[in-house]
Amino acid sequence: SMKVSSTERASHEISTSDPGAEGSYSCLYSIEIFRRAIQSRESGTASISV
Repeated sequence: SMKVSSTERASHEISTSDPGAEGSYSCLYSIEIFRRAIQSRESGTASISV
């Protein structure tokens, strides 16, 4: 996309200053999604709000 959102710009600045930061963030994000998926399954709802 031509228009860069503030989040994309921030994550790019993080990755340029610290090469390992973006990778660890995406890993934590994946864990959070996984955790919410388990919680929603246990509570009987299929929707996951991010």
